Formats: sequence, C-alpha cells, structure tokens
Amino acid sequence: PTKTYDRLTPDRKLDCVCFREATEGLYTGVEAKITDDAAIAIRKITRHGSRRLVDSAVDWANKFNMKKMVAVTKRNILKQTDGIFWDETQKAVEGTGIELSEIYIDNMAQQMVIATEQFNGSVLVSTNLFMDIISELASALVGSIGLIYSANIGDNYAMFEAAHGSAPQFAGQNKVNPTATVLSGAWMADYLGEREIRDAIFAATEQVINEGKTVTWDIGGNATTTQMTDSIIEYAKNNLRK
Repeated sequence: PTKTYDRLTPDRKLDCVCFREATEGLYTGVEAKITDDAAIAIRKITRHGSRRLVDSAVDWANKFNMKKMVAVTKRNILKQTDGIFWDETQKAVEGTGIELSEIYIDNMAQQMVIATEQFNGSVLVSTNLFMDIISELASALVGSIGLIYSANIGDNYAMFEAAHGSAPQFAGQNKVNPTATVLSGAWMADYLGEREIRDAIFAATEQVINEGKTVTWDIGGNATTTQMTDSIIEYAKNNLRK
C-alpha cells in the first residue's frame, strides 16, 4: 500500500496498492551462459501464478471498495508471457464491477510522475520485475521508502515486513524511520482480525507524520527511531481508549 501524507507532499496525493507476483518472472534466477560473450535469462510466467495474484488483488479491491485495477505489462513486446498475465487478469476481473485497464511499463513510469493522482483508488498488478520497479517509484512519490510497508501473502500464511529491506549502513544508529515496520505490524493485526488495533496505529502514525514534531531525518525531522516510535505508541493508545 502506498499513501501520501499532507505535510510531505501537499501538492501531490497518491493512495493505491501494488500487487506483485513474487515467485515467477525474471526473478526465478534461471540463467544460462551460452557463449563466453552471451547469456540468457528465463522469464517464466504461468496461468496459475498470474491468476493467484490477481484473485488476491480482486479480494483486496472488494474489501476496501477500490473500483479500479491497472495491469502493468509490456505485452506489445513480450507477447507470450505478458499475454498469459493479461489474459488471466481479464478473467479474474470479469463480472466483479472493477474497471480494468492496461498500461505498458515504460508509459506507467512516466504516468506515475506526471499524472500521479489518476491512480488514486487503484489496485496495481504486475509481474515480479515490473512491480518491483513501480513500487519503488511509488515510494519516492510518497516521500521516503521508509514509509512503505508490505506483506507476502499466501493461501494460508502471511509475512509482513518493511518494503525497504535491511539497511546495514544504519545499524546501531537509532535513526531509521520506523513507519514501514510499524505499519507492517498494523497490517498484520488486521490480517489476524484486529481491525480496531490496525485503525488506531494507522491514525496515530498519520498524525505523528503530519505534525512533524517527532519524525526522523528522512522526512524532515531530527528524532530518533525510538522517539518517533514512542510518539506513535502514545497516540495509538489514546485512539484505542476513545
């Protein structure tokens, strides 16, 4: 999920969610060296993997009343692999009332910069590499990758984590933005059925960021990780007491 904050981007609003197929595509790591001067990589796309992803995206859209879905492909060039992905996307969306569109990856990168708000209320779906790129671009539009939370969701289990991964260069400095980790935890609470806890944490985090008094260096403050986290905790407690 990608959402802007009023203080950080007062002139640009974005509220969308990115669904990325994480088991296929170029990231399967299947490569072969065919000569000393050339190598190839396999881009594996299956109907099962594509449909599983888009079914999850449809479930999300229905749960949060999102009426638009954008499939990011390069089907004009990758006719077979992206052809499968697009075909399964159309089948999954059929009859749901969700408005479906397709945008090629190169144009998508441009559109997100020059006309960001057209994607508000949209679920973005794509294959592994393409959505890896688009989700990173979306985090820059929000203001910091330290704000982006994520999850790997399967049929029976889920793992929630900050989208940015590790940052060993900041280890032990107590300066990293805690937002992504905090909101990943809030999303996990929702997954476990604790919607009230989720709402309290999200509201508290938004309040702390928009006030700007106790935030980390990447979003214009000088607070430590601990100080910003403590502020979010206090606001969340107050929200739960109401």
